[in-house]
Amino acid sequence: MRILAYRVLGTGGDPTVYYTTKYGSFADDPVPAGTRIYADNLFHTFVEVATANSHRYSGTIGAPWTQPTMTASQTSYGGELWALDAPWGTNDPVWLLSDGNLQQHVASGHRSRPYPYLFYNPNPLTVTSVRICNSYEDHVTSWSFWCSDNRDDWTQLASGSAGNTSAYGQWTFAVPNSGAHRYYEFRVVGGTDGDWQNLSEITLYGIQDVVDAPEVTVLDESNAKQLFGFCTKKEDEMKFYLVTVGDITPWAHAEGSFYTTASAPPGSYPLTQQEYDALNYRIADGDTLSWYADQRPYTTAPWSQPIFTGYTAGDGSVISAGNYQATYSEYPWKAMDGYSTGDGRFWGTTATTTWWKVVFPYKILLTGLVHYSRYNSTYAAVQGRYWAEEAMQTPIGSAINGPSTSNWSTTVYDDSAHPIVTDRIYFQKTGGHENGGIGEVVITARKLTYEVPQ
Repeated sequence: MRILAYRVLGTGGDPTVYYTTKYGSFADDPVPAGTRIYADNLFHTFVEVATANSHRYSGTIGAPWTQPTMTASQTSYGGELWALDAPWGTNDPVWLLSDGNLQQHVASGHRSRPYPYLFYNPNPLTVTSVRICNSYEDHVTSWSFWCSDNRDDWTQLASGSAGNTSAYGQWTFAVPNSGAHRYYEFRVVGGTDGDWQNLSEITLYGIQDVVDAPEVTVLDESNAKQLFGFCTKKEDEMKFYLVTVGDITPWAHAEGSFYTTASAPPGSYPLTQQEYDALNYRIADGDTLSWYADQRPYTTAPWSQPIFTGYTAGDGSVISAGNYQATYSEYPWKAMDGYSTGDGRFWGTTATTTWWKVVFPYKILLTGLVHYSRYNSTYAAVQGRYWAEEAMQTPIGSAINGPSTSNWSTTVYDDSAHPIVTDRIYFQKTGGHENGGIGEVVITARKLTYEVPQ
């Protein structure tokens, strides 16, 4: 496990460095209210919960910045990557405006003006100047330059006429200091062609506000052993021995509290230093501490089931089945597509007996499961049972016997006191109509974020 600790400072000139698990957007950015603040980067010593503007992220204001040289398209905004797009479209790949090649042009035409070119940097930029490079024809004659923090509210920073309208001509204009922003737009207002412009490069110059890189601790979760050494001497010959006697467990857990081994009450669960560090990290991140009957602790976080638009969801979860009705596109993943009713929104089969499953790349603590039958009462009847594994050793609720009712539903499992820990849900269809399947599976659960190994 990698523990990431972001440095923050108190307000009012407090030089003390504190830590949080929550990533900050830019240097001097206020830490969100409600964030847990710690005195150390392993999150052992809790200090307080941040209030509005009580802490700010540590970093560098005005760090050097050079516009990235692009080698492929990147038009996704709001993430950790530089992005460039032309919202109204171009005839050539727009990223060529940031590839460093002055002979490679991007043509944009037959669209109204002002025509925007939109730039995004993950760290807020203070742009000081902009260089515009023409191509061989259809040059820009007038322009404006804008900034925004959200892509909805824009402020004009500069405007003017082109300083050079010759083939491959360049000009640079200064940008008044308006502070740091993530979004900028260069807008073509007029050109030598009525509605067409060819540009080879648009280059921003400036400085950025950068949050300190996190302090990273990599936990070695293999248990350390206690070593004892001794030596023997026989006549003039000496021998040295090392003996391994067991895991080093300086900590223990009982009923939601951590103890040193010497002070732990009877029945506590022993913890290595690495396990103790990992638990503290998850708790600092806002996860809930829980434990099994033997006091072995684990942490959970809120979870919403993934919405599938194909066999693999965005979180890496995968759906498969032993059979499906291909003729009508009744794919297995439609059993978790977010629609519990409707024609074409279900997994349908061509066999009386078959199986369906979803596998998560993590464990969940399942406390509820609702089954919806497929659309169309003629084919909706289905019999079967949900399980926590393919071996069908751990049932999830009772077997179901769905009637010939379109989108019929039943609560298969509802027991928050006895969650089922699993990384998959397996449905064994045992009867009903050969075209019966699943309209939707609706799961209530929490995500298991860390558990001390047995």
